[in-house]
Amino acid sequence: MTFNICLHIVFIFSFLLLSFIAKAQNLVPNPSFEEYKELSCKLISEATDLKGTPTQEEFDSALYNWTLPTKIASDIWSVLVNKNCEANPLKNNLGYPKDGKNMIGVHLLINYKLRANGRS
Repeated sequence: MTFNICLHIVFIFSFLLLSFIAKAQNLVPNPSFEEYKELSCKLISEATDLKGTPTQEEFDSALYNWTLPTKIASDIWSVLVNKNCEANPLKNNLGYPKDGKNMIGVHLLINYKLRANGRS
């Protein structure tokens, strides 16, 4: 029994020591969306193809190292565009990006409706 307690104490001490020493890596390229190709004044979810569905190409052509894996529309907001543009988050009262000048809105579900009580 005492061996197990000692083992647990050594494990916890080792974990705490290593957590202070270890350095974290950011493996996501362009995590704050600051590397962009072109910023549009309109929202990407408003750009549609001939079938009426938003295009992945609009999103993929705007940012470096980011692509949409699905055809669900996602938007890019930037404070670098004109203040009267729909893509400016300050116009839509979305607030200022946490880090940098750009942020995105990603739709994870399509045609998802909530009931009146807020549950699916």
